[in-house]
Amino acid sequence: MAMFQRTISQQMRDGLGKPGSAMILYGPRQAGKTTLVNGLLQEIPDAVMFIGDDLYTQSLLARHELEHLKRIVGSATTIFIDEAQRIENIGLTLKLLVDHLPVTVIASGSASFELGGGGCEIPDDSPGNRAGRHAPLRHVSPRAFSGE
Repeated sequence: MAMFQRTISQQMRDGLGKPGSAMILYGPRQAGKTTLVNGLLQEIPDAVMFIGDDLYTQSLLARHELEHLKRIVGSATTIFIDEAQRIENIGLTLKLLVDHLPVTVIASGSASFELGGGGCEIPDDSPGNRAGRHAPLRHVSPRAFSGE
């Protein structure tokens, strides 16, 4: 079965491999967010994926202790958190990860995805910029394809 290339794929690929950065991917259910990221993660050997629907994952990532997060991330350089909106106070977890670990974080969620009640200060990837900036938001539409 042939896969269509998403127009957003290259934008996301360009953002990968930048330690201390995050991408927030949101859109309606069944739009292909997880499929899109799974395809990108196949190109990254040291990526780790967390599923926010899983109760164990929710308890792991809701614990906002840096040493704990370091242990569960291990040597991964890219972290994907699917259904991130299901994790309590996910904004703080994302902030700890990008501020203190050499990782790129991709978080996905539904169109109602909120980070910490209306926004999360996650540093962007501009050189030297660690001030509170929002992570790049990427909306996935079911029609965001280009033919091959």
